[in-house]
Amino acid sequence: MCSYKFLATRKKKKVHTCYHTMTLTTVSGDPITIGIGTGTSIKDLKRGQPTAENKARIVDILRYALLIGYNHIDTAEVYTTQPEVGTAIAGFQREKLWITTKYSVTSSMIKKKSFTPTDFVEQALDEMNTNYIDLLLLHFPPKPNDPYTIQSLWQEFVSIKATGKVRYIGVSNFDIPQLNTLLEIGTPAINQIQYYLGSDNLEVVEFCKNHGILVEAYGPLTPLRNPNPKTDALIEKLQNANHLTKSQALFCYLLDNNILPITTSFKKERLKEALHSYTY
Repeated sequence: MCSYKFLATRKKKKVHTCYHTMTLTTVSGDPITIGIGTGTSIKDLKRGQPTAENKARIVDILRYALLIGYNHIDTAEVYTTQPEVGTAIAGFQREKLWITTKYSVTSSMIKKKSFTPTDFVEQALDEMNTNYIDLLLLHFPPKPNDPYTIQSLWQEFVSIKATGKVRYIGVSNFDIPQLNTLLEIGTPAINQIQYYLGSDNLEVVEFCKNHGILVEAYGPLTPLRNPNPKTDALIEKLQNANHLTKSQALFCYLLDNNILPITTSFKKERLKEALHSYTY
């Protein structure tokens, strides 16, 4: 059985949550679950064919996830899915949900509406029809020619947090040198990176753990798309020891290492399968 800490119970099952120096919960005090992301295929559908039918499909899968027990939705400015998130969460108790969004300094993928983090937060609040965001992430470190530095961005993030419109602030896709630069002025709650069993990002994970930064992992099922004998053997060992599917074994590997996975799928069966790793 997965060996992470237990903070709460739901439906008579043990609910696992990642532990680090700052325990993150919803406003109501519930531990956050595995996240359902709105990137990859969901983001591609919205940006590629933003029809009413496709928007409704995104809302449907998000609402389904919330109904079966997810409380954590991950979106971003460049995904263009914030309006669908807002529609999906309508009717649910907002204080029991955890909503993450991400600000990008620049982007070649979308026509930006907001150029400062402060303006973006107002845009996000409006699009999601909420009066606060649980977690605001800097989606990517600024580039040398960007109008912001890591320090100036973080200072603005801190100012936004002080208004109460954002509960926690963090970063995404930061490597160790970038984290060291940031740590000179502040500590992010989270660093969201691509990470999975067999990933070469282990040094970043260990660095974050040593500095009280929770790691969120996107791409947790990458080994299923890019198999190799060593990783396959580890997956099989996890499967056999815990009677899990391959996907569940990969999620459990992350949770056992105090890493919170983000999963994305239009398939309801896969969302159930992933959530079972959390309530297992």
